[in-house]
Amino acid sequence: MSSNLTPAALTTYYRATRVIILPMENNQLKDSEKIIKAKLGLIMNVLLNPVFPGGNVVEPAKIKYEVLQTNTLEKLEQAGVPASSGAPFNFDFQKVLESDIVGGVDKALFLNALVDLFYREWNIWKGRSLFTPHEPRAIMEKRAKEILKSKMAEKGFQAQDQRGRVVDVTVMQQKWILDDLVIRLRAMWEAQLNFLSERVMLTKLDAEKFAKRVKTFEENHKDKPFAKEFLQLVPNGENDWLTKYRTQELHKISTRVIGALEHDSTDKYVADYWHQIVQEHNRTREGLMVVISTVLFSGSK
Repeated sequence: MSSNLTPAALTTYYRATRVIILPMENNQLKDSEKIIKAKLGLIMNVLLNPVFPGGNVVEPAKIKYEVLQTNTLEKLEQAGVPASSGAPFNFDFQKVLESDIVGGVDKALFLNALVDLFYREWNIWKGRSLFTPHEPRAIMEKRAKEILKSKMAEKGFQAQDQRGRVVDVTVMQQKWILDDLVIRLRAMWEAQLNFLSERVMLTKLDAEKFAKRVKTFEENHKDKPFAKEFLQLVPNGENDWLTKYRTQELHKISTRVIGALEHDSTDKYVADYWHQIVQEHNRTREGLMVVISTVLFSGSK
């Protein structure tokens, strides 16, 4: 492959072969920092080409900002980060991060952790591409009820006997994807928390439990730039539905949905959790933008 291919040519190559290779300076990379910068370029090219084998094309949307203020978004735009666009991470990371990031930071570790964050973002988009709820919630609910009624009638069961006796395999498949996305979204928050604490603010979080780690981060860094914004976004306490769901899935009896082996207390459909997934993904994407803002504007806001 020629080393003078343009980004457009690289994109064509990727779509045709599902392999992407970035051109290298003089056909070699001489140190670990350059290698990791190349990795960062690779993962960003993959993110900007949302084509997933076995799934559907999911076009990234604008981030609906909850905590970042207009002045910060304007500063990001001026720095070359299209934060308010439909492709907010479509920028040249190597160029934007050319200057010294933070004094005392190991750049190779810093950049490798940044690659990991965007690899995780790709994983979430992959899950979203597999989940395609073609039916609005009302239709899904009606379909589930009709299946329960008709199948139970065939078996001679009365209405009170129906609950939990029928499995909609389509709902089971959708629930499997939901479970995966919950775990990946929760892991994304953990990765962002670790990145800000260890790679930007240079302090290690030793606590094992996520809530305690968030608390330690708040105690150590609450007055630092963008820490307040991150703490407003990160799940914690009563609003941490991700950890509760994940704990049930990994350590207890898994959360169920109507139409898929539900419990007596089950009162949610797949559509209910899917709405929460989409909202939480928007928040993790804003969290990534908070991370970028912290890196670029750590001196002031």
